[in-house]
Amino acid sequence: MRAIHINPWNKSVREIDLDDDGDSITYNALRHAVFHGREHALGYIDRVDLGSGVDAWIDEEGMLIPWDEQRFLALHPPGLKRFGQTLAGHVVLTGTDGWGNSVALPDNVIVELVCACVQWLDAREVTVPAPKVYSMDPKTGEKVLEHDGGTWTYDNQP
Repeated sequence: MRAIHINPWNKSVREIDLDDDGDSITYNALRHAVFHGREHALGYIDRVDLGSGVDAWIDEEGMLIPWDEQRFLALHPPGLKRFGQTLAGHVVLTGTDGWGNSVALPDNVIVELVCACVQWLDAREVTVPAPKVYSMDPKTGEKVLEHDGGTWTYDNQP
């Protein structure tokens, strides 16, 4: 099925064809595309909902790799630089059927459009909110902030 692969190492955006089971793209095909060129070091992937029936598939631990070894990009609406998702590593764009299945990209999502939405980022430009860790107070049932990681930057990496 038709997908788009974004490679921040060589700054390329290209259409690819991913294996499917007849109904949806297979998880294994997505993993191999996200971990492009790393046949023996495949990890977990995660889905980022970009809206309009498009998902971005990424390395679940991409932000945890030392930033000097990682490559970054921002995906944003055309003309609105730095108002989108900051992503680390290879990105694979697929369609979604609304039921949790990855399917071929919608016909209107083409390489030229994606190129207009990608901004290549230097690691020193990246700022992302770090996760917050919450627990639940057993007596009141209220959410309690346990740890606020602040903002991850080049000088404050996870």
